[in-house]
Amino acid sequence: MAEPMPRSLPRPLIYTTLLIGLGLVLGAASISAPIAGARQDMRTWVAGYLYDDHAFGQIVQPVHRDLVGVRLWLPRPVAPGTGTLILTVHPISGGEALATARIALTDLPAHGPATFRFDPVPLDRPEGGLPAPLILTLKGEGIDRSSAVSVMAGPNRYSNGALVRDGLLIPRADLAFELLYRASWFDRILPITQIARSRPGIFAWPPLYALLAYALLVTLGRFLSRLAYTLLCEDPRAVGGDLNG
Repeated sequence: MAEPMPRSLPRPLIYTTLLIGLGLVLGAASISAPIAGARQDMRTWVAGYLYDDHAFGQIVQPVHRDLVGVRLWLPRPVAPGTGTLILTVHPISGGEALATARIALTDLPAHGPATFRFDPVPLDRPEGGLPAPLILTLKGEGIDRSSAVSVMAGPNRYSNGALVRDGLLIPRADLAFELLYRASWFDRILPITQIARSRPGIFAWPPLYALLAYALLVTLGRFLSRLAYTLLCEDPRAVGGDLNG
């Protein structure tokens, strides 16, 4: 007696699964989830105290094109008072600020780093090279000495930069910092943001490449399922008829 032919999944279930997968892919490709780049997170000493008329900086070497934020370790004062922290991003060669971000003193986290977010900074990257170095500058506005912010720093573990304090370069130290670059959740699987860069029209839309990848996986899955049915069934024509309805 011939073995019963394996049954295919109900079509409504297949379509529902595909639609759910499509929604998950679009969501993962569209939701912003910046990725962390180079960092120096050791906080072994206080580089100084930030209030009006003082500034701290960090020279950095970006490795990706779209910088969207910086994390700095700045413990919230016991009595924060009023005032604002201002972070600016400049080319190390000088010129106008590429980005500016502000955080109110009262919004500093009690624990962990403060995140300064800004619109993506498109950095030119020569063929086979890295974008030009940048300098991050942190200043205070309306911060008096009694509400000064401790600026945490560490040893020079980050070899591509140095700490700057009130215009004085301190090459053997770095701020405690972390760079953030534009990305989506899907970029952890496939770098769709990088693939879409500088392409014309719809090809500059990163989710397009996530959808293409999803379509490829669905096609491959369908091919493998047909192959499995062919190997398991005595009559391949019956398999084709079952799959194609």
